[in-house]
Amino acid sequence: MKLRNVLIAVNELMEHSWGQKVVRFYDPDGNLIEVGTPFN
Repeated sequence: MKLRNVLIAVNELMEHSWGQKVVRFYDPDGNLIEVGTPFN
């Protein structure tokens, strides 16, 4: 049996007022991860 890693989303893709888009989620170990577009 193979176990799958599951990510738990904290929020949907959002866009800050300065234009950066980010999404946050928890990895399988419970760490909060934020991924975003670069600042201009």
